[in-house]
Amino acid sequence: MKSLVLFFKGQVEAMEAAQTVIALDPNAAYGYFAMSQAEYALGRCEQSIAHIKQAFALSPHDPLGSLWHLVLGGDEACLGRLDPAIAEFKGAIDAGYRIFFAYAFLAGAQAAKGNEAEAKLALAEARRINPQLTMRSLSFPGRPAPVISEDLRKAGLPEG
Repeated sequence: MKSLVLFFKGQVEAMEAAQTVIALDPNAAYGYFAMSQAEYALGRCEQSIAHIKQAFALSPHDPLGSLWHLVLGGDEACLGRLDPAIAEFKGAIDAGYRIFFAYAFLAGAQAAKGNEAEAKLALAEARRINPQLTMRSLSFPGRPAPVISEDLRKAGLPEG
């Protein structure tokens, strides 16, 4: 928990806290999830993928698995791999993570892929869930990969 709090505050100590969790319990799926978030915040998306996959391996039916799909989608987008990113964002939604972030990230990835109609549908759902959604509201340490951010603008998300 400490690692995730530090991550959302944008503090580099998040990595250290996650490493401590894993050192204390190498089977702690949440430790690997926290480590993936810290890696993503540092722009190390390939390492983040490895940690999220370890979390899935340790706890394949975890209640937070839907969130982990969203994170994995963000990592794939970070690396410019849009097809796997789209699949993971859809996986998050299909697994029950139906929050505006999931639809917004899907919209950005679809727009980046050139799937304008799908991007607009996903963005409409994101804005239905959160009518105040803007580019500005997506500004936090775990913000979407730049490719998604730029394409959310193209899909019609206002700056705010």
